[in-house]
Amino acid sequence: MIGMEFRFPAGTYHATPWGRHVNEAEVEWPPSPWRLLRALIASWHRYGVFEEYPQDLLRDTIHLLATEAPVYALPDAVHAHSRHYMPTSNSTTLVFDGFLRLEEAAVLGVYWSNLTASDEQLKLLQRIVEHMGYLGRAESWVQGEVVTWSDREVNCGPLGTPVAERLQETPEAEAVQLLVPQPPQLYAEWVAVQSARNASVATPTGARGGRRSGRSPSADRLPANIYEALLVDTNALQEEGRNLPLGARQAVYYREAIARKRRPSATLHVFQHHLPDVNAARFALTSRVMPWLVEALDITEVFHLALLKRSGDNAPLLVTGREADGSVSERGHEHLFVLPEDDDQDGRIDHVVLWAPVPFTHEVIRAVQTLRDLWTPEWWPGPSRHWKVYLEGLFQTQSRSAAHPPTPVLRASRTWVSATPYLRPWHTKRNGKFGSEAQIAKELRLRGLPEPVRVSSLEAIEIRGTRILPQRFRRLRYFKRQELPDVQGGFYEIEFPEPVQGPIALGSNCHFGMGMFVPRT
Repeated sequence: MIGMEFRFPAGTYHATPWGRHVNEAEVEWPPSPWRLLRALIASWHRYGVFEEYPQDLLRDTIHLLATEAPVYALPDAVHAHSRHYMPTSNSTTLVFDGFLRLEEAAVLGVYWSNLTASDEQLKLLQRIVEHMGYLGRAESWVQGEVVTWSDREVNCGPLGTPVAERLQETPEAEAVQLLVPQPPQLYAEWVAVQSARNASVATPTGARGGRRSGRSPSADRLPANIYEALLVDTNALQEEGRNLPLGARQAVYYREAIARKRRPSATLHVFQHHLPDVNAARFALTSRVMPWLVEALDITEVFHLALLKRSGDNAPLLVTGREADGSVSERGHEHLFVLPEDDDQDGRIDHVVLWAPVPFTHEVIRAVQTLRDLWTPEWWPGPSRHWKVYLEGLFQTQSRSAAHPPTPVLRASRTWVSATPYLRPWHTKRNGKFGSEAQIAKELRLRGLPEPVRVSSLEAIEIRGTRILPQRFRRLRYFKRQELPDVQGGFYEIEFPEPVQGPIALGSNCHFGMGMFVPRT
């Protein structure tokens, strides 16, 4: 048996069935085999699994899974929807968003009961599935694992299977159509027939005595196998006017009916306690005018204030940096770092990364998952400012050995260079010793990082050909009156004897993005 089991950290599942309009608020449940296989291929590409496992192995694995229509173990789910008015050019349009709410311990099982995979194929699938962040729409966060045995009750299967025959005899059952791949051998035979037919067809002699090939443009683009058929973009299918993807068919599955209202026995929570020990989150940031990198403290301070507000009166140490008695924590930076990120290196902040050396608490996860807007408070200098943020994902990096981190800030590198000014946390000695380079080396030791080979000073950093001096950055916080040993700041480059996993943020205000280093590209 080959199986996959998925949990839903956000407690919701969003996916539109093939051939249905999104505004119908219908939900594809269970996820179709076609969707699952495309998600596996996408994760192999997106999260760098191709660096460890070749495409030939992936193709063979996908072909193996395509030979059989899987059965499912479906958890209890409740169909729900939200509605809002989307602005258009002249008016607003009512939009429905259909989704399923799932119980706290909900697990979706997908099983290919009669298939057996090789050890390498299982390792590949496990690596892919553990990197999958969502299944369906991007709101459908998942955490998955590959299994070769399960005692979960199978309660959904295609027509002709024992589970479907059993369900057909019950009044609660309903039939649904799911998109499944054709068996690879059948598809290969169909392609061979089409190719032979196209080769034998020719148009009559033209007016000028010539002959033209009778092959249609779409025939020239036939995917050679099921793997290639799964790679075809939906836009290409629409351009060709196809109702179904090449290599796909609609299969009838039987399942128990989905509840249309909340079941009394179901305790539904959006925020689950079975999340893994995540300690990092990444947000995309948008606004009409994206903030410059030199405004990093504006973003990080306001972000931190928003987290404090959402955490309530009893905000945990992870957010406040203070013990229960109000004293400053001395646990070695065991609270959140709010790090600005210029992912496309255009000089403007487009992401914010939250990271801590310890796992996020439930309160922090709740605050992170509900954060949507950043507003400067009334006492903030200058005009009011607003940014929207979108959570891209929660991640686990405690081991500092993540093979494919979701952001450059969390990557490993031997050479790290300043992205924001480093502010010395201690005073220098009267004799001029214990300067910035020595203080950086000391901080690295205190953080448990290797002794650097070299720490060198940089006069400026360069962004799109423009030299930026440390003085261009705001370096002191508005929310807190600060008297720091160093208010000027400087830029530095750190070289280690071996690759070191990020993030690296040192010095005063390092929890607010100052003293942040990025890998040398």
